[in-house]
Amino acid sequence: GMVSAMDKVERVVVLISLWVAPWARGTGTGDRLVEAVKEWARNQSASKVVLEVRRANARAIALYERHRFRVLDPASGLDHFDLSCEGELAMVYELSNKGF
Repeated sequence: GMVSAMDKVERVVVLISLWVAPWARGTGTGDRLVEAVKEWARNQSASKVVLEVRRANARAIALYERHRFRVLDPASGLDHFDLSCEGELAMVYELSNKGF
């Protein structure tokens, strides 16, 4: 699998892409990749991780929800990320100082 993320603005990390090879799906690889991004974001002193996912990708949405990502409220003030393109759902994970 592979994952990429970047600092978009101060204290916010954008999970740009996450992909797991078909033969590795269901093995926990996606979970490990999401946890790696969350840990990297913590090390960057980020306050949140944001991402967008295709609305039709139920498996990916379930993965992110399992890791406590929630659908991003359009009134959140994060609309400057150009998230929630047509057919996509924006999600956010709020980091805390208490760890995972």
